[in-house]
Amino acid sequence: MAETLQKCGPGHIGTAPRLRRRVADSYTTLRASIKTGNLGPEGAKRRRKAQSKPIAFHPDAAHTYDDRCLSWNHDSQTVSVWTVAGRIKNVRFACSAAALKQLAEHARLGRYRRWQARKKAELQARHTRSARQLLKKRARREARHATHVNHKISRTVVAVAQRTERGIALEELTGIRERVTVPRDQRARQSSWPFHQLGSFIAYKAKRAGVPFIEVDPAYTSQRCPRCGHTGRANRPTRDHFSFMAEWLTVVGGG
Repeated sequence: MAETLQKCGPGHIGTAPRLRRRVADSYTTLRASIKTGNLGPEGAKRRRKAQSKPIAFHPDAAHTYDDRCLSWNHDSQTVSVWTVAGRIKNVRFACSAAALKQLAEHARLGRYRRWQARKKAELQARHTRSARQLLKKRARREARHATHVNHKISRTVVAVAQRTERGIALEELTGIRERVTVPRDQRARQSSWPFHQLGSFIAYKAKRAGVPFIEVDPAYTSQRCPRCGHTGRANRPTRDHFSFMAEWLTVVGGG
């Protein structure tokens, strides 16, 4: 930690703990993946490889931002970003009017969720009979709301697939809460949202509408060719580029 603080320099101490937390979260995700069997059984090549070397980060790796290190000014369409090199202010961004409206609504929704979390914590701290009754009432209301939203999402997904004559493929979400880390202010949302219910809603609505539906294992999907199914690291030379190496080899080899 001291080495990280030294690299960040004075005045940017607030950024260093986030770097440390990012590393800790990565190892937590690795342990969870091993525990749930996502890297294969004991002795599997993929599992041994993951356990034999430390986790490395690319210089341009993505970073998780929250309200403390990224703030939006919707009126002037600028953002203020906190980096290890200091805070960068008045960075302009461009988007459509609809996207700008969605950003503003998302900010209001975030404030509302934080207010709800504070009220829930206050009720939990009372330890009274009336507080427990209110908590149960709030839990039932939240469950009804989540079910309603899942119905709306699944209906929209199936309608789009039916209109465009396409199938639906969902990632297998078993163990997602153990193997995926999110910022502190999003943990309650991740742990309380019924992912399995959403998947089941999409499945039965797709079947009723005659839309093909499958669940896929997310392992190596970023390296798999959508045409021939060939999977290899050469297919994904960088994070932002994909090349059909199997088809190229077939053409060159004349097979």
